[in-house]
Amino acid sequence: MPDGGGAPSSHGVRRVEASLLADPDLAGVPIHVIDAQTRDLDAWVAEVETVDADVVGLAAHVWSFPTFIEIARHLQRNRPGRTIALWGPLARPAMFALAPWRDATACIDALVHGNELTFRDIVRLSERSPDALRAVPGLHVSTAGGWVSTGDPLYVAPDALPSPIRMKLLPTDRIVPLEICRGGGMSCATCGVSTGDAGGVFSEAYLVEELSALRAAGAPGAQIVDAPLNLSTEAFRNLVAAEKQVGFFKQATLTASIDPEHVHDEHLEFLRGVARVSLDARLPPLNKETGDGTQRPFRESRFAKVIEELSTFTDIEVDILLGLPGDGPITFRRTLERARELPCKVRIFHSLVLPDDLMVRAPASFELRFDPFTLMMRSCLGWSEDALSRERSRLIEMAYREGGEITPDMWSFPGPREMRRPAMPLGSGVVPPGAEIRVEGATTLAPAGQDLQRVLELGIKEATSGGWTFVEASARPGEIVVIMKTRDGALVVEMRPASPTENAYKVVDGVAFGYRSPRGVKMSDGALRLLDRVLQRLHAPARTALGLSTQDGGPGSARVRRFRATPS
Repeated sequence: MPDGGGAPSSHGVRRVEASLLADPDLAGVPIHVIDAQTRDLDAWVAEVETVDADVVGLAAHVWSFPTFIEIARHLQRNRPGRTIALWGPLARPAMFALAPWRDATACIDALVHGNELTFRDIVRLSERSPDALRAVPGLHVSTAGGWVSTGDPLYVAPDALPSPIRMKLLPTDRIVPLEICRGGGMSCATCGVSTGDAGGVFSEAYLVEELSALRAAGAPGAQIVDAPLNLSTEAFRNLVAAEKQVGFFKQATLTASIDPEHVHDEHLEFLRGVARVSLDARLPPLNKETGDGTQRPFRESRFAKVIEELSTFTDIEVDILLGLPGDGPITFRRTLERARELPCKVRIFHSLVLPDDLMVRAPASFELRFDPFTLMMRSCLGWSEDALSRERSRLIEMAYREGGEITPDMWSFPGPREMRRPAMPLGSGVVPPGAEIRVEGATTLAPAGQDLQRVLELGIKEATSGGWTFVEASARPGEIVVIMKTRDGALVVEMRPASPTENAYKVVDGVAFGYRSPRGVKMSDGALRLLDRVLQRLHAPARTALGLSTQDGGPGSARVRRFRATPS
């Protein structure tokens, strides 16, 4: 049962595993769990075929869906009688209405929209024909006419669910996911297993057992999943009562989301008694017309006051979504500026069109266009594709300059407690070619074309054997800027036509390369050798994109010139 790896993503898989292991009817049935992050199709298929699994469950997350669909196709071809089921936030009929996935219904037998016991009920069946699967509540079953719902799953009280914590199925050398409530409006959008439940909270007694198991295992902390810490009053108070008995958080970390609108004295009192607290809070756009889907009351002054108070004794970050319908560059920047005035770290996430949210709930007026593979918003009401791409480039440049994190769908800015690096750091002894990239106001760089980005992504992956990953590329006449993620952080590589009057780290076939290393530190010899491999791999597409002629040396000549680096 592959998953994306890590907490809380693996929590869904471990909950399913617990339900299978705890069932006496399945005693003696071999259960094989694959919890890894590789996208190597052959490795996944070989692992399943080695155990000759009769039933295969795949955890359908944004990052795993395309890979697992291909795995399902291979497994179905290899053994047509095998039962393949998907669970998770993307295990929804709406995903299979998208063009790239319409034919995938032929290789998936069922989509689980119930809890972990729903998958257990599939395994319990003596035969798993489409008719037999239709008798299991909590599924969508594949038929010739499309997906057919088998109805809502049977309600199960949260306390009756097997605990992966007490069954020692979760690693305890890291932060461990902990549930305090389940289902309904508090369903976890990450693991997606509990969305079919009618809701409920875990009792004080149940949480005492959970916290006691964590303390006995020496876990460094716990992350509250499925809901903000303060969304359910009953669940929160059960946690507080359990903690009073166990005292786990007196020496451990508590990680959670929190809704500042509903923070009260009881929440502050509890959090002040925790050894270390790490919180995140969502800041909606400062635009009442935005389709953010929360429909929760929001008072900006109240939000700011709570964040300021929490920042005095917790590590707190504020999260913002880029590309929501009804928002736009002006209001988004206003929201970002307001967030950055607060004493906290700020993260910006590129909005996704998920099958339980905008994909099925957005009105036609939202004019959604999104990538069917990544589900990232391309354009919508208030955001043209060009405007959204330019804002991404702007965020990349800003985050890099301020020492923030950069991934393909997230950018962060350090809070006051985090060390900020000087603006425009350079690798030791390296001068990048060309002028500085402007950050303030509109960026001077335009996003690189999708074809070029795909070539650059593949080149970086191949040159580093997957050790470095492509983040994004921007371009303007005579210059390409590529940002990649290394083990040490973000690395920026700039490419321009070579000039005898400009310094460069290296020139390959008329392309001058410069780089800015992570956090301005000197790169190791090993990292520089890896960088050289990347440059050799990228120089040919860079020549084409920069419009350089082949007469100055083509890919076959591989002429390299080194310039003496001028200290900055």
